Amino acid sequence: MSYSSSVGDPNFRDLAEVELIQSESRLNELLLSIKDLRFEAFIDTEFIKRSTYYPKLGLVQVLIQTAPTESQRATEHMQVFGPWLVDPLSLDIKVLFETLLQADRWIMHASGEDLSLIRDLCLTKTPIDQYPPLIDTQILLSFLGFGLQISYQAALDQCLDITIAKAQALSDWLARPLSDEQLTYAALDVLHLPKLLSHAEEHLNSAGQLTWALEDSKHYFLGVMSEPADHERYLAHAHFSYSRLELARLQLICAYREAQARRQDLPRQHVLTHQAVIALALRNPQKPSELHKLKDVSPAERKRHGAAITEMLADLSDKLNDQQSNACVNSNQQLPDKIPPPTKLPKPLSKLFDERLNQIARSAGLDAQLLMRRRWKNQLLQSVKQFDPQAHLPAELLGFREKLIALPLIELLRSEPKA
Repeated sequence: MSYSSSVGDPNFRDLAEVELIQSESRLNELLLSIKDLRFEAFIDTEFIKRSTYYPKLGLVQVLIQTAPTESQRATEHMQVFGPWLVDPLSLDIKVLFETLLQADRWIMHASGEDLSLIRDLCLTKTPIDQYPPLIDTQILLSFLGFGLQISYQAALDQCLDITIAKAQALSDWLARPLSDEQLTYAALDVLHLPKLLSHAEEHLNSAGQLTWALEDSKHYFLGVMSEPADHERYLAHAHFSYSRLELARLQLICAYREAQARRQDLPRQHVLTHQAVIALALRNPQKPSELHKLKDVSPAERKRHGAAITEMLADLSDKLNDQQSNACVNSNQQLPDKIPPPTKLPKPLSKLFDERLNQIARSAGLDAQLLMRRRWKNQLLQSVKQFDPQAHLPAELLGFREKLIALPLIELLRSEPKA
């Protein structure tokens, strides 16, 4: 049963009659109840993604927490609506998320897959800047020493001494009817999020690091929502040892695989495995008859995609040969740039770098891995070679990390003659 209650109302914890919302009229009734209120939305989803390109959305869980507006009495209690368990197999879920865009904030835990699903299936035409700010409690807790990937169940246990069962996590969320155990599990996934958020915000405020954690939540949101284009997919497979021509072939094959996976609604690996992609890019077969030499390309992959891929690779070779024969055209301009190799510091300097990083992390009471991921480190080392290092830093090393860690490490590296 969905209802509205004041925070602290013991009835709010009674999940014996959780309602599965399967009619548009009921959903519209619930959304109308928050139409003129300021609110925060606590969101989770249940889905299955085993043999498809797009996840199959099975359930959306929403808990709404409202606050009095300026026109309401200052003494009015904050209200809680839900948990709402909305069935996307029975109604148009876009209506729900179009309303949730009006929230002051979205609060989620380990939000990456949920956000991608909402973007791809529910809000396909909504620009990123129209989403509310995201608060990911997993990120907030990483600033409190709980590691980078603490689960929701572990977070509740360790922070709030609340235990919830995991048995339904991998159950069939597309089956109907959903069991009472599934509905209860789903409701609990959002029921305790407000308490978890309050716990994290209170401790981060005391440590003076709440703005840092919120900054990381924003970076994470932008990273998840900025899905690479098909022609950029090759970068996930690229290696600094590959030539520009090999990268061009890799780019072509990865874009083909992405388009085929999306068109057939198949996982990428079901179209071409990573090993097949690399083998095709490096060996450059020009005819289907040459594919049998590539042990990493299966017979099924050869049969389904061999003709199309070898034709593409042959066309690329012909195009580049034609350009090379034309003295007025530089064919290299058509090729992807080389991937820069990781910057390796001399051992004494590497030791100084790690010591300084760990010193700063200890002073801030944070994990060094939280402050400096491997990718950021390589980008920082590359930036030191530039005239203006700060202009070449990733966004994550600006903001609070710039003064705290990026500038001290750049100063250290530039002070050493071998940096």
